[in-house]
Amino acid sequence: MSISESDLVRITQAIPASRVHRCRARTYAQPAAGDLATVVFKYPATGISPQLLMVECTQTDGARRWLADVYAFELEVAHSVTMAA
Repeated sequence: MSISESDLVRITQAIPASRVHRCRARTYAQPAAGDLATVVFKYPATGISPQLLMVECTQTDGARRWLADVYAFELEVAHSVTMAA
């Protein structure tokens, strides 16, 4: 299944710290298997490497928990906006 921007996805494996976006003002959590996140950006496909996506996990109050670049094979779709339409 193709993953689209705004899809709700579940992390299926550990994401390396090198792909977690950092902010000098605050430290974000490390993505963990089982976390739910939203796809906020699909990087242009290169045809050489797997599809890379920027995904964001938020807390219940809407504050960012983490933001990371994740390969499609490290995710599973929990809810697709294209399926809901």
